Order: sequence, then C-alpha cells, then structure tokens
Amino acid sequence: MAERVVSLGNPLGLQFEIRWPERRSTRSAESATYGELLLWIHENLIWGAMDKNGEETPVAWSWIELLEFLSSAWPYLLYESGYPLGLRPIWPARLRDEAEARWQTVPEEIGQEEEEELFAFEETHDLARGVHGLFAPSVWFVREGGLMTIGSRRTTSRRPRKETIDTLERFGEAIRARIADLDDERSKSAVRCWDDRLSLDLWSLAEIATHWPRDELRSAAGTDDPRQAFEIEGDRFHMTELLEIAGLTRGFLGVEQLVAIFSLLKSLGHIDTPELDGLSAEACDLLGDDAGSRPYNQGYRLANWLRDKPGVAKADGHVDVDGLISSLGVHVEEVDLANNLLDAVGCWGPRHGPAVWINRNEKHGKVEGARRSTLAHELCHLLVDREGGLPLADVINGNAPKWVEQRADAFAAELLLPRHLATAEPSLYTDIDAGVGQLTKQYGVSRELTAWQIRNSGIHLSPADHATLRAMVSSPERF
Repeated sequence: MAERVVSLGNPLGLQFEIRWPERRSTRSAESATYGELLLWIHENLIWGAMDKNGEETPVAWSWIELLEFLSSAWPYLLYESGYPLGLRPIWPARLRDEAEARWQTVPEEIGQEEEEELFAFEETHDLARGVHGLFAPSVWFVREGGLMTIGSRRTTSRRPRKETIDTLERFGEAIRARIADLDDERSKSAVRCWDDRLSLDLWSLAEIATHWPRDELRSAAGTDDPRQAFEIEGDRFHMTELLEIAGLTRGFLGVEQLVAIFSLLKSLGHIDTPELDGLSAEACDLLGDDAGSRPYNQGYRLANWLRDKPGVAKADGHVDVDGLISSLGVHVEEVDLANNLLDAVGCWGPRHGPAVWINRNEKHGKVEGARRSTLAHELCHLLVDREGGLPLADVINGNAPKWVEQRADAFAAELLLPRHLATAEPSLYTDIDAGVGQLTKQYGVSRELTAWQIRNSGIHLSPADHATLRAMVSSPERF
C-alpha cells in the first residue's frame, strides 16, 4: 500500500514518524487517523520494534486518541513543573518506584490520597496513557524550568522545552489535519478541543503552574487580577519570576511567607550584568561538551574552570565568594524568611534581579561556612541554569530539579575546597579530626563539606578515619 510519511522532531530529543495510507478513509475519526507510528527518544526506538536485520516495524493504531490526550494534557505539559508529592526523581521512569517506597512509611489513608495525585499526574504526562487497548511503553514529558525531560524506562533526554513542545504541537496538527473536514461527532469534538487546548482561565493555569490552590494564590497576590498578581504581560499566559517562585516553594511556605517573598522580588528591578552574562556564556559552552556526564562531575568541572580564572582563587586557594558574586553585579542581601527550611531565594528573570536573598536561619547562624556555600551554590545557577533548568529563579531546599541541585552542590564544594587541596593537608594523615579542623578554618567551609570532599577525593581511608568523617555529615547513610 502506498504511504505518505511525516517525520517530526530532533534526533537528540523527541522524534515521530507517521506513515499515513495514501488514500484517507473519511468514514470516521478512527478510520481517518489510522496509520503507522515510530517514536524515538534520543535515537532510541521506543514505540516500534527493530528486527535483527535492522528493519523497523511501526505501531499501527488509530491516533485520534493521542490528539484527544494532548488536548486535555496540554496546559500541564506546558506549565506544570517537576513532580507530585514533593518527589524529585532523577528520571521520570523512577517516579512511581519512589512513590511506592514513600507509601511504606505513611498511614494508609495518606497513601491512598497520594495515589490519586500520582495517577492524575501520570494521566497528563505519560503519552502512553493516551492510547487505550494498546500496550505502549511509557513516554514521559516533565517540564524542568526551560527544559523538558523526555523519558522512558530505556532512555531519558533533556532538551529545550520549546523544541519538545513544538514537536508535540506539529504531531497534534498532523493528526488534526486528517479529520479537519469530517462531520462525525468525534472528529468535530477532537478538532474543537485541540483548538481550545489553552482556553482555561488564568487562575486555573496559575494553579497548574504552581500547585498552589487558587484561594491561597489570590490571598498571596493581594488582588483578583492574575495579570497584575503575577506580572503577566501580553495575551498569553506565561511563566514569570513570581509564578516560578511560588512553584518552587509549594509545600514549604505558608501564604504569609509567600507574600513576604513576593514583596522581596517586587522590591528589586532588573539589573544589567554584562560580566556575569559573558562568564555564563563561557560556562554553558564548557558544559556543552560535557552534557552527558553526571551532575556532580559537571559541577566539579565548572568549579575548577572558574578557579582557574584570574583573581578568583587566592595564592593560598581561598575564594572570596562574596566579593566574586558581588563583582558580577548580583544583588546579595540577608533577610529573615521566617522559615528554617529554606536557605536562600534567588531570582534572575527579565523583570527582577539577578539577586540572592540569604535566609538568616539557624544553619547560617551556627554552621561555619554555610553562608559561603549557599552563595557558591547560587553562583552555579547564575552561570549555567538561567537558560536551562532554572531560567527565572531558585529556592535552595525547595522544589528545584534534583539533578540541577546536585550539580550546584558539587560546584559549591569544589569551588570553596577543591578535593586535591583537601587531601594535601598534612595533618589529615596523622589526626583526621585535627586535619578537618584546619581545612575548615583555612578555607572557610563547614566540617560536613570538608568531610565530603575528602571522601569524594578517592583517597584511601582507614575504617576509623572513615567512621570519623561519617559522623560529621547529616546524611551518614549516603557516606
């Protein structure tokens, strides 16, 4: 049978190939959209099969179901960020596994409520939920800032959000074109729903984008006008610094605390930072060659690159991170966030910042080096995440993507106390507790950071020394 082939997407991310019969049936939506489909993630064939001769066998189905799925899921794919239940899996395919582990530790009624929330998330973020009666591997789409994580059990790719949304939109349009002129009720309904896929009111879209209930968002914003509340410009809903901050703090703040953070953001306009922007461009180019490595390795590489810049590290290896971040034009201020959980709030969108507000919490008041580590962590985001995982803002200990935070933590540790300098301290080999104390004092870091850098250096530790270092960290089970 003759076919008409439609190819969509990017080989580095999401790709579709649809093979339509040359002669289209006009009996119904189901018959008009029957065709063969191949779907790849980063050149890995997910929907379809490959025989031993390298020949591809597509999936044959009526794809009207995917158009209907995309229509209802569209606001969630565009604006919902991260994962439900406060979970932050590295890969979306591990979400249910982590939820199941969590439910072993909570009362049954809580587990049942959370199961409903997880199911609702799966129904709008897993493309396989759009086909009924056909076994198809899960294909996840999860927005993480300006990126879209596209994942299956076999592989995962992170690509620019716009690229992925454009591919999905072109895919939806290809299906719509098959039924646009048909008169059966399902065709007319599917076309109408697709064309109206973003017709929700702005408050509903804000709820989806932040996970805050509408009444609490209204209260925090102090107005019934969502455009004024969240500084939304133009005709179309879009993410702003205020909306991003709300999403990053859900589950951690009350309404009064969110009001206070909104006030902080609105107190500061946009700051031009040409030196930071130039340095950021270099850093992103550096990471472009290292995109497939683990987050902590990326963080280490970035930190050592920055330390090699003239004037960043002093002769003794110490880095004045306060002076460095201020010299780049970033507004830094200590504030009382009335919450011990959050270490800092950062903002660097088109209307506000770049700025870092450091929380005067117990950690920063009692732990040596905690403030310096927080600033170094935020510096990493300013360098490499403004065009990626955190394009508008960050909240340390909030809902930022786990892999982004892992990279920033590794960067902060390596910037302030490189592993090779940690293991060069002579007293470390005669009295490890005294050696840690010397390193902590010399480099202005915490004992915990020092312990991790020694451990991650790969040097051989005696059982006794390992136990001494393990006692210094807050998560000894990971040490």
